[in-house]
This record gives sequence, C-alpha cells and structure tokens, in this order.
Amino acid sequence: MRRMGVVTGILIGILVIVAMGATLSDNAILNAIFDSTNSAIKIINVQDTFSSNVDVGGTLAVTGTTTLTGAAAANGGFSVDSPAFTVANTSGNVSTTGTLAVTSTTTLTGALTANGGITADAGAFSVADTSGNITTTGTLTVGGTAALNNGITVDTSAFTVANTSGNVATTGTLTVASTSSLKGATVINEDSADADTRIESNDVSDAFVVDAGANFVQIGTWPVFEYVKTTDQSYSLSSSGRAANYIQTVGGEASFHLMTALLTSPGAGAVITIKTGGTNNVVIDTEGAETIDGAANYTLDASYEAVTLTNDGSNWFILGGYLE
Repeated sequence: MRRMGVVTGILIGILVIVAMGATLSDNAILNAIFDSTNSAIKIINVQDTFSSNVDVGGTLAVTGTTTLTGAAAANGGFSVDSPAFTVANTSGNVSTTGTLAVTSTTTLTGALTANGGITADAGAFSVADTSGNITTTGTLTVGGTAALNNGITVDTSAFTVANTSGNVATTGTLTVASTSSLKGATVINEDSADADTRIESNDVSDAFVVDAGANFVQIGTWPVFEYVKTTDQSYSLSSSGRAANYIQTVGGEASFHLMTALLTSPGAGAVITIKTGGTNNVVIDTEGAETIDGAANYTLDASYEAVTLTNDGSNWFILGGYLE
C-alpha cells in the first residue's frame, strides 16, 4: 500500500505540474510523496527545464545552481543564508552581514545609515566607525556653513584656532586682504624675538617700524630716537638713520662733527641733541659748507650744557638747549 501511495503521489504530482501550466521534458525527474496525514501531494524535487511559468505555493528548495534569465518576483521578501543577505518584505530594506560590492554608480535618494563607518577607494575618504571622524587625502569642499565646535588644527600646529576661546595662532604669515578690526588689547612680539613690526602707508613701505633688534621705533623714513654716549675727543655723526639723537660727551675738550650725510638720512627735520658731560668745551661743526644758525660752528663751553639742532636739508638750526 505504501508503494502504491508513492506511485500514485508521483502520478498526481505530474498532473499537478501539468495543471499549473508547466510542461515536463522526456528526461524530467520528479520526486514526490503522498502526505497521508494531510491527504496532500508533497513534491520533493523536480529536475527539469520548464517551458512555461511555475507557481509554488509553499517553499521551493533548490540545492543546486539556479539560473534566472528573466525578472524574479519575490513578493514575500528575499533571504540568502539568513541573515547573511536579506531583502525585507514590503519595505524592500536590504541587509547584509558581509561586503556589498557595487561596481557601477549608486544613487541614494534617501538617508544613508552606515553604522560600521565608510571607506572609499581604500582610505582616500573615510568616516570612522563610532567616532565619525572624517579623513580625506584629497580636497574637502564645503559649499555651505561649516560649524567646527572643537577648534581647528592645520599641519599639527602651523595654524590653529583654539577650542572655546577661538584664539588664532600661526607659525607662518597671516595675510588679511581686507579691513581688520582689533577691539581688545593687542600684543606684538610678546616672546621678545628679534622680529620687526612694520606698517605700510599708501606710498611709504616703512610708515611705522619697530626694530626689535635695535630697540627703536621708526616713523616714516625717520627712526625716532637714539642715545649715544661717547668719550671720544673727536666724534663724527654720519648717516645714523635716527630722527632724534641724544649724544652725551664725557672727558676733555672735544670736537663734534655733523656729517653732510645727515642732511639726507635721516634728512630734513631730523632732531639732534648734544650735551656735555664735563667741564671742557665741545665744539660742534659741520663736514662741509653747512652752517649752524649761519655760523661755521657752535661751542658748548660749560658743564652739562646742551643744544638741540635740526636741519632743512642744507643747513643746521638751533631749536633750543640748556646753557650756563
């Protein structure tokens, strides 16, 4: 009776497949049994190439290779080695526990959730897992506003914007092409480096200069001040580059020579103060035909006398001084 049931099941299975619209070839092998409990035919497998559509109401188990040359409609979802790869029913969500390799263009019109991080071209662009840190070996272009709430660091410390305070530090040159507004205190060269500070005007490259090495301030082409103390019996002041010079002579009678070069550097308007440091005379004269208040020389003949001179580019004039 069991053998008869099996044979009957096979015959009925063939009739079922034929009734479904499928045609079996002459070499088709169909394995089926009769489920006496449910009074139903259970097709174990079919080895054949179908010439028409086949509908399977239950589970279709395929142990070998399946070749689909047309569209596959999986209306109840799709699962491969679950949960290795699944396509969810209704939503169509795709999930894979392995690598999803796409060799062509991928268009994402909705949100992208990548909980394991993102890597493009083996490190050319990456978004780290957990931290979300972004690394790129190319150019990162941001077309909108960038909010950087933890500060900025470029080349380790070449350029930094500190977190919270927003303090900017650079080891290079900071070029500002437009207006700069400094509303708080400004400290330049706080570390006392031998680095000059220079401000240009429209026509003068050295409109304002702080010479860190020489410790003087220059306004325009005239540095502001220089102090010289000399014990020389004959002292010549030439192109010193200072707009104001204070020379104190110490010792015996001395000659102080105003060189012609002073008329051009620092030039007209420069101020020179000469003071004696003792009881001996100091005779002030010029190198060439220049005069001092119309005279060839001027003498300081008492202790601690002083005279202040200026020039018009041609001759010297007394502005004032201290005389006994």
